[in-house]
Amino acid sequence: MGYDFTTIIDRSACGSSKWAGMRKIDPHTGPDVLPMSTADMEFLTAPEIREGLKTYIDTVIQGYTDPTQAYFDAVLDWQRRRHGYEGKQDWIVTTSGVVPAIFSLVNLLTEPGDGIIIQQPVYYPFSLAAKLTGRRLVNNALIRKEETYEIDFNDLEAKARDPRNKILIFCNPHNPVGKVWSREDLARLVEICAANHVFIIDDEIHNDLVMPGHRHTALPTVSAEASRICAYCTAPSKTFNLAGMQLSNIFIEDPEVRGRLSLSKLMGMSLSQVAISYEACRLAYEKGEPWLEELLQVVDGNAKYVASFLAEHIPQARCYPLEGTYLLWVDFGGLGLHHKELERLMLSAKLFLDEGAMFGKEGRGFERFNLALPRSAVESAMETAFPDYAVRRGFTSNIIIEHIYRRDGERINDVKEALDQAVKNGVKNLLVQPTHLMNGYEYGDLRSLLEKKYADQFESIKIGAPLLTSDEDFTKVALAMVNATKDAVKDDKTAVCFMGHGTSADSHNIYARMQEELRAAGYDNYFIGTVEAEPMAEDVVKMVKEAGYEKAILRPMMIVAGDHANNDMADVNDPESWYSVFTAAGLEVECQINGLGEIKAVRDLLVDHAKAAVNLADTGIVSQPNPENPDNEEKEPAGPEGGVLADGVYAIEAECEQSMFKIDSCLLTVKDGKMTAALTLGSASFDKMFAGTAAAAGLASDGIADGAEADGKTTFTLPVEALDKALDFAAHSVKKDTWYDRTLTFLSDTAQAQ
Repeated sequence: MGYDFTTIIDRSACGSSKWAGMRKIDPHTGPDVLPMSTADMEFLTAPEIREGLKTYIDTVIQGYTDPTQAYFDAVLDWQRRRHGYEGKQDWIVTTSGVVPAIFSLVNLLTEPGDGIIIQQPVYYPFSLAAKLTGRRLVNNALIRKEETYEIDFNDLEAKARDPRNKILIFCNPHNPVGKVWSREDLARLVEICAANHVFIIDDEIHNDLVMPGHRHTALPTVSAEASRICAYCTAPSKTFNLAGMQLSNIFIEDPEVRGRLSLSKLMGMSLSQVAISYEACRLAYEKGEPWLEELLQVVDGNAKYVASFLAEHIPQARCYPLEGTYLLWVDFGGLGLHHKELERLMLSAKLFLDEGAMFGKEGRGFERFNLALPRSAVESAMETAFPDYAVRRGFTSNIIIEHIYRRDGERINDVKEALDQAVKNGVKNLLVQPTHLMNGYEYGDLRSLLEKKYADQFESIKIGAPLLTSDEDFTKVALAMVNATKDAVKDDKTAVCFMGHGTSADSHNIYARMQEELRAAGYDNYFIGTVEAEPMAEDVVKMVKEAGYEKAILRPMMIVAGDHANNDMADVNDPESWYSVFTAAGLEVECQINGLGEIKAVRDLLVDHAKAAVNLADTGIVSQPNPENPDNEEKEPAGPEGGVLADGVYAIEAECEQSMFKIDSCLLTVKDGKMTAALTLGSASFDKMFAGTAAAAGLASDGIADGAEADGKTTFTLPVEALDKALDFAAHSVKKDTWYDRTLTFLSDTAQAQ
């Protein structure tokens, strides 16, 4: 190659906004780590441009400057030569950037409340151009396919028919998905917009950056109609790494629209651009083409390298083909991580990328890689981030998996699915780091599963310890809990109460152990309780009151602040929640919905456990067998797939979305296709139940099931409409004389014939 695309330039002291953003996140990042985020390049500008600008500075007075004829000739010739576009000189409006032009056109061509159509996932200023100007954001989301994206033309046509929707902001090539739209796609898009009087702001800032083997079509070249109804937005900034020059060329054939944009420049007294920017653009278009051709080969090679690397090291990641731009769009959804966890993973690996979520909710689980940097920097970044292991996550709770899917649209594997996927992907060396708080039944089940079902599926299996294992673990976590809450304790009348889950396993003693650790360290205002065992909320309240505290800060002693934190602890409408119990005792209550996993010291400790992981047989940890499944055998479904059971009586698990509802057991009777559940609760807090919502129960005159109380438990006989489906029920509180919604799911794969 004739040009230098290998030298790494330290931009830390030159005001680079991309580097400043990286250093803000991690001030200790060295100059050997290059950010792969904001879309500018880590390459010096083409030498022809640099040398030409030196001559220009030495010979030209830098006064108020208009575009020269040489400038216009270079712009028009470039468009004609590279894109087959026969634009006119008087169609050009120069602006300080494509984004400012987009904002100006939105303001000039629409009124507050009008609709602006965009196609997410897409460059985030498109949505800001609608939201920050008081317009309505109208999302014509792209259709994601296995290997590409497509425009949803049916949806676009429906949205374009709405006379309130006035503008489509279009990206060609598309940022971030890297798609180069076909002429056929563009023709149909123009047809829809023209028929419905929708003006197109056509952002083609990346249109020179088209990978080998692909052909770009500039929108206004599709037809005369296309040229009339669009603003064709171009710039040398992405192509030649000249973003700092702040210059764009906006081609607008429609004289009225062009006049409005020109008038807005006059009203803002922004009549011309910086003198040197005109010369930089002229030099780029006249002399920069050979440099650009080599750049495209470099970017294409980087994209192929990253795709190959990820296929080998993280086979769940999927790279969408890079057709245009230098921005690679990668789907990490196969890891099963929430998009915030994915972001933390990338930052911990020193990968400073643009998170997919910034381009719209359709981008969650994706990362955008800027590949305009030396190959050595790309290789170093990837090898540092993913040296040996593929990363996966598995959840043990199906109800949490379902909850996250309903909330975020993200499907997360359970543990067995994650392990099976690792086997399928050919993983040889497996390291499992549990996020269990203790060595309880779930940790033991996991170890047993690995030993009995997967020992011969991998060359090696290592496992890390639960969070609270050694004396040092208790000391570190206790200090972390205190440091996380100390700023909220304003006086000596405030207690901090951590709510754990509780278990019938011997490992339940970790809660008492943590209480002792806090006391020994002098933190007498810290209290530990649990949901499902002692000490319960009432016990903790008694201790807090006896110690003379008037206010209680409640936090979950759980890795994740999930349903238990939101319902068992903080639900103001649940009479049995910690919030209700504490307030009923006359205490002022503040709930903090923050799991232990949000504390950096706790995350660091789990990382330390992962680094210290040992072979399964060498843990030195003795796990108590789970009495419900001592051999960790997989339970076979009692009936065929689809949640259909033969007539009979079955012990079955029922899960409740509101976790304060303590289900002790459930017997399901199936007769002539109808199902009835004898649902037993572990307390006498509720005396009636109803198949339906709480609102319906309050109006019902029949269908209410009275509970049968015995030995502190209450049993209800309820109709079950279907298995494996969230069903609405209502439960009546004895204490509050109020109906509460309870969402139950009866799990067919747990059914055991009696």
